[in-house]
Amino acid sequence: MARDEHARMYYFDKAVGKAVEVLYLYAMDGSRSAGEVRESLRLSHKMGTEWIHASYRDLVTIPFAELAGKGDIGEIERRVGGQFKQYYDTENPNASIRGFRAYLRAFAEARKNLLGEVPEERYKDDWKASCTASDEVNTQFEKLNGALDELAAAVKEALDVTRDCKGDHDCLKGAVTEWNRALECARVVDGPEE
Repeated sequence: MARDEHARMYYFDKAVGKAVEVLYLYAMDGSRSAGEVRESLRLSHKMGTEWIHASYRDLVTIPFAELAGKGDIGEIERRVGGQFKQYYDTENPNASIRGFRAYLRAFAEARKNLLGEVPEERYKDDWKASCTASDEVNTQFEKLNGALDELAAAVKEALDVTRDCKGDHDCLKGAVTEWNRALECARVVDGPEE
């Protein structure tokens, strides 16, 4: 990651904060769609994104190389497999990524209604500002979504390679390489500014 580049969550957080602020004014003018967009963003932010921060904190504390060096496949399975299932496995109905995307689906529906509004002349500036802010959230969500997909795939690949190695130490070196790729993907999603 470039020295002056923030992780994707930084841009997403910033866009959501600005949109909630701008939408408040237009919702107060009586726009139901603006109120729904604002509420879906508030919920996705409050209840739907904390898992990304938690996931990053969990990922970077797993001593994968050390465990692989010991051939401790069981502990890798427990920690990395648990991480994948809890956060990223889209087949698991309880995985955090599914809940997050559900909140953002509600945002997408409300945003579509907002963009389709024809406001009174006196509210037009607030409407335009709300649409622009919602568009920015959507752009940042799509980028974050792509980064999360890459992270999920990298964690799964590290897990799959580990399983395929069946305890072979030379093979497990390849699993460590995959894990390092997963950590790099995690930094792109939510890592500290470098």
